[in-house]
Amino acid sequence: MFRSTSARLQGLTRTYLCDVDIHGQLFLTSTKIRNFTSCFKDPTFLSFFYTHLRRNELEDEEAQELRGRGFEWISLCGRERSFLRPEDTPLVFQKLGKEGLTFAGSNTHPFDPTSLRSDLRGYLYHPSPPSPSLRRRSLSPSPSPSSPSPFGPYSLLRSSLVLEAFSKSLQIDEEGGGSFEWDGRRWEIGRLEEGQVVRRKGGEEEAQEVE
Repeated sequence: MFRSTSARLQGLTRTYLCDVDIHGQLFLTSTKIRNFTSCFKDPTFLSFFYTHLRRNELEDEEAQELRGRGFEWISLCGRERSFLRPEDTPLVFQKLGKEGLTFAGSNTHPFDPTSLRSDLRGYLYHPSPPSPSLRRRSLSPSPSPSSPSPFGPYSLLRSSLVLEAFSKSLQIDEEGGGSFEWDGRRWEIGRLEEGQVVRRKGGEEEAQEVE
């Protein structure tokens, strides 16, 4: 996957450390200046990376140490391991178009206006997609309980997406929730509850199940 001096060679396994910000931009952790020009942009690569992304539940010493530092996700490619540390959710929806929400390069997921959630900061979240490798089988905007999304129950909407699609009609309550206009109707925004996203606190993992 990556070819960078930030890689660490351990035996026959090569390790890479990556960060994803609240705009969904993916960087090597070693990247000092972070902007659109220095993030990974190739749609094929991003789709491959997220197709193989899952929770970092490995028990070897390196994986446990990195998990404690917030690298709670991992994308595997043969003997290469890319650990991911998200600023918010591991996946961030990028755009909203006729085919739905765009993520991980050129992948799309149906947009469900009844399912938006808002947290106390005013950030908006939508039910996460299934793995990109399974997206063609998914006809429902929300993953079924028997097939949960590998990215967590809900994923963040990029701020530019929110501004472009909803800013003129968006109303957010101080305690979370609100409403917005879409397709000629006003829709309610629910309040994001604990467990609907996976976050870390002080570098420690916090993972809760959705009831």
